[in-house]
Amino acid sequence: MGCCFSQQDKSTVYEVTLDANGVAHRVPNGQGTHFIHVSEDSETHMEEKPVIDVDLSKPSPTYKQPPRFTFLPSRPSSKRIQPSTEEKPPL
Repeated sequence: MGCCFSQQDKSTVYEVTLDANGVAHRVPNGQGTHFIHVSEDSETHMEEKPVIDVDLSKPSPTYKQPPRFTFLPSRPSSKRIQPSTEEKPPL
């Protein structure tokens, strides 16, 4: 039982932009529109950089914070309740 695998080519990757004539110009990482892969045996391969859409909607969170405690209005302390003079039967 044997298994064959090819060793991954070590390649250099450059990030570039293309001008109106289709000529590639190197730019700092994160600013390019295409990648150029150059392998050890000088083969080149250009691919378009995938576009990451930052306008994606966020999923709803799985945990919501409980609502904050709202303070109840203070009760008037000057109001007194008078005892009732009528007797009620016990329950």
